[in-house]
Amino acid sequence: MRAALQVARLEEQLEQKGTQLTSLTERVAEAERRIRNRPAGAQESGNSALVERIQRLEAENRRLKLGRASPARTPVVENGSDGEDD
Repeated sequence: MRAALQVARLEEQLEQKGTQLTSLTERVAEAERRIRNRPAGAQESGNSALVERIQRLEAENRRLKLGRASPARTPVVENGSDGEDD
């Protein structure tokens, strides 16, 4: 009797896994279809825009680091401020 219950449970799990596999297969097929139907330059333009943004941010980061790296170079104003606007 116990073996029959175990077999039934395993068959139910197998059916659930089969349903999940079918669902995932359909989703992958849909994603592949969308990728194939995408305009040829869409992916490249998105990537190039991202690369340009990263390069701009890296340049800005370097500029900010250089500006803060050596506070001794900041001109000192006679009124005691450090030269930065408040």
